[in-house]
Amino acid sequence: MTETLCDSGAVKIYCGTNASTTITGSPANMTKFINQAEGDLISDTRCNWVSAWPTISGAAYSKVLEGAVAAKAAVRVINYDMSGFTSRQEALAMVNVLWAEYMHSVEVLKDEKLITALGGAVMK
Repeated sequence: MTETLCDSGAVKIYCGTNASTTITGSPANMTKFINQAEGDLISDTRCNWVSAWPTISGAAYSKVLEGAVAAKAAVRVINYDMSGFTSRQEALAMVNVLWAEYMHSVEVLKDEKLITALGGAVMK
């Protein structure tokens, strides 16, 4: 599969310099985590943002989509291996911040009027 809503560079920024290079250095693993995060966002907002992407990629909300997917994928990267962080608490604090960002984005993006305005369709 391909990365649509964000790229691995965005995920690397979100998960920080202490993240496992085993994952961040593997394009296949990064794509897998990004695709999983895209699927989560689709499920949580009930809109297939990947399909709608061509019509909204230039809009301001494209950055909300990018941030949500990058945050969710970064959580997976950090959870994969926390040993590079200065402590488990540091890694968990980062996960909590990323999770909060993801959930805030979901709340914004699941608004049916916004979905329609951006050219998406609400899945029933």
